[in-house]
Amino acid sequence: MKLRNLLVGMVALMSASVWADGPVTTQSTASTPAAKASATSQVTPKPFEAKYSADMSGLPVSGSAVRKLQKEGDDWSLSFEASTVLLSLKQESKFTVDKEGQIKPSSYTDKRSFFGKSKVEQVNFNWQQNEIQSRRDDKEWRFPIEKGALDDISYQLQLRLDMEKGRKDLSYRVVDRKKLDTENFEIEGEELLDTPLGKLATVRIKLVRENKKRQTWIWLARDWDYLLVQLRQLEKEDEFVIKVRQASLDGKEVTGISTSTAAKTKS
Repeated sequence: MKLRNLLVGMVALMSASVWADGPVTTQSTASTPAAKASATSQVTPKPFEAKYSADMSGLPVSGSAVRKLQKEGDDWSLSFEASTVLLSLKQESKFTVDKEGQIKPSSYTDKRSFFGKSKVEQVNFNWQQNEIQSRRDDKEWRFPIEKGALDDISYQLQLRLDMEKGRKDLSYRVVDRKKLDTENFEIEGEELLDTPLGKLATVRIKLVRENKKRQTWIWLARDWDYLLVQLRQLEKEDEFVIKVRQASLDGKEVTGISTSTAAKTKS
């Protein structure tokens, strides 16, 4: 069961449906450089590739994951692949980004295999007909689309873009199979984080949920367009941690800050 939970936790790196386990509450936002920035600032995503390692307490087997953002003409493609010994997952979102930095998805695909059993989920965003078409295996759902609707992986890129714009309302409407759910986030503060890439100046964000049995935090690298560099999830006695081990942003290798800069950041 813990081996299965390892991949489930890795899905949490990108998946709103895994993070959410019930209604969420309205979040408040701490004061950060992002929160102080102008909410009208225009931002454009940059291509990136990030590789992660994943570990779960009490489990001798680790996992790995890669996510990548690529430009394809006027469109963007965000993909995520994760695997352990017996489990695998691949997610992909296709979308455009307008001048205000708002993502507009066109399609989302989720393919996963658990111990030889495969499942496929597909979501199509029909903006002309104002309808979302969702399919999982042989089941299909159709429901009204909403402005700002996102899928399981594009919403996290939207979170990063919103941090760059200085938005304080980190709330998103995300497709969860047959309906749209709301995901809310709370900025807790800044943290100088030790990573395999070196020390990174990060913003620590917590997923807001009413169920306190599962708690999830993410760390975004402030100097690298808020790239996700760590995720930590606590549930009962289990602790799950994902850490970046290699990354590049717009063709530039992501590295830690210098010792002198780190000392100034702490002071």
